[in-house]
Amino acid sequence: MKVDAKNTIKQFDPKLAQSQAAGRQKAVEEVASSQVPRERVSISRQANNIQQVEKELNKIPDVRQDLVNRIKTEVDTGKYERPAKEVAGAALTSSLIESLYH
Repeated sequence: MKVDAKNTIKQFDPKLAQSQAAGRQKAVEEVASSQVPRERVSISRQANNIQQVEKELNKIPDVRQDLVNRIKTEVDTGKYERPAKEVAGAALTSSLIESLYH
């Protein structure tokens, strides 16, 4: 039984209530699904290529350990020699760069 605003008594029908609830639920689902856009992510061919290049670059070590080891051995044994002009040029370049940016 149900009493409405006019204080009249109506018979409660559970099957009708269940049907109405199901109808409301279906309407809510339809509205929700129509308002929410489907999200899609796609990666361009260029982006894929960039990712592949980044993976390959990450495989290359930051330090050329073979060169470091060779020079270290030369220094330790006293055989490391560089022409004076090369050393002077590197020192001058380093000094200029440092004075410009510091």
